[in-house]
Amino acid sequence: MTDSLSKDGVDGFEIMGQQRCNHSLFDFAKAFTGFLMVLMVSAWGGVAEAEGVEPYVVDVMKLQCLPEGTEECAVEDTSPPYATLYRAGSKCRYTRPDGTAVGSRWFDRCEAEFVGTHAKVCSVGRDDRLGCGLIDQKGEIVVPLVYDEIRHQEGFTIVAVKYQGLWGYFSMDRERLLLTPQFTEASDFSEGLAYVLLDVEEPEERSWIINDQGLRLAMVPRQIEVKGRFVNGLAPAVLDGKWGYVNQYAEWAIQPQFYQVTEFSDGLASVKYQSRPELWSVIDTSGAGIVFFEGGAHRLGQVVNRQVPLSVACEKGFSSRVFKACHHYCINPADSASNLSCRTGEVPEQ
Repeated sequence: MTDSLSKDGVDGFEIMGQQRCNHSLFDFAKAFTGFLMVLMVSAWGGVAEAEGVEPYVVDVMKLQCLPEGTEECAVEDTSPPYATLYRAGSKCRYTRPDGTAVGSRWFDRCEAEFVGTHAKVCSVGRDDRLGCGLIDQKGEIVVPLVYDEIRHQEGFTIVAVKYQGLWGYFSMDRERLLLTPQFTEASDFSEGLAYVLLDVEEPEERSWIINDQGLRLAMVPRQIEVKGRFVNGLAPAVLDGKWGYVNQYAEWAIQPQFYQVTEFSDGLASVKYQSRPELWSVIDTSGAGIVFFEGGAHRLGQVVNRQVPLSVACEKGFSSRVFKACHHYCINPADSASNLSCRTGEVPEQ
């Protein structure tokens, strides 16, 4: 097949690397009357407001009256699995709840369960090499069993495949390789975008953002590393140890200023804006801060269904160097500070 992403040059590809936007800057924490007043300053000046919620501060030591949550705030899927893994000696396949087999073929390796409508399986070929691919719910092979490694996600039809140490992409819709294995690193496609590192000697030509047609959208400066998927049009990226978010043109949509970040979800992301002590905030896609946390050692996780997982340390304050979480809460940033804090009496001793 013809390689859609040529190693010989960039003729015919649209490359847009000029910085065109700088939506917001983060003004670091300022102590004021005992509270941590942190403001997100927009590019045109003033305080940015996010989704109609006035930015507010939450004391993590005044949340004990709230119900305990989980580390991830994920909704547990109680639906029965489509099929379960069945083993017979060294071979494996899947069986449905009614006892019927998913296809007639046996494999040498099978992942624990179906991910959405597909499962990863592997077989040893005639050359004694283990090759992996994907089957569908009928047991039919939709990605050939020839790859060393496969990454697939529910709902995504372009999967990352690894062969002889290099990554490429296979399109299940088109039933063929989208891009032949040629990348030393390749992110998962999301919103039609992915980040790749080419196996070339020229450092300026290595890093690219590509679309799901296999075309290069932008060359990423070699000092910048993209470290996550594109969600809400933005992907986490790091420059000189500071994190921010880039758009599909490799421009900084939110400047690198944080010590740690998560991917966006539903227009929200968690960021660590101070290292010692650790202080976290929730921002929106403009870079505006919605809620800021103070009062004791804590950490935020990946936003899930507009819920932010908050872990609070066992010890009060910031005295311990080792973070050990004893309490977990699921915070909705759309709530006001009064809805989150305990309202009656003193905070109970731990």
